[in-house]
Amino acid sequence: MTEKLKAQAKAAEQKANLSWLSANLQFTLLLDEIGRKIEAAYERKDRRLTGKADPTNLSPDIKRARADLDSAPIQELFKTYTANVGSRGELGVLSSLNQKLWLQYRELKEFLASVEAKAK
Repeated sequence: MTEKLKAQAKAAEQKANLSWLSANLQFTLLLDEIGRKIEAAYERKDRRLTGKADPTNLSPDIKRARADLDSAPIQELFKTYTANVGSRGELGVLSSLNQKLWLQYRELKEFLASVEAKAK
């Protein structure tokens, strides 16, 4: 949609704004996808920490959660966002992404790996 509008835009500023909007829409879609992909791992970790996990049926759940987590487009999200950082506020968002999302992703990945290692 933004590409059609960009083709119709006459001023360079309008084209730049539409490029920014397109990148932010793409970022939003990627962030939503990542949230969906890490949800299973997060739930497994929460169930494990609260003692609600069934230890006899853990391996299939963990494997599915790991597959979802591995397919989360983390790198694409960071590349999409960093390509259009233009303000200090956007740098702050990038810093938050790095501190929150990336660390959460790594923590979940380590958790799943440790559970898989114990299940073997």
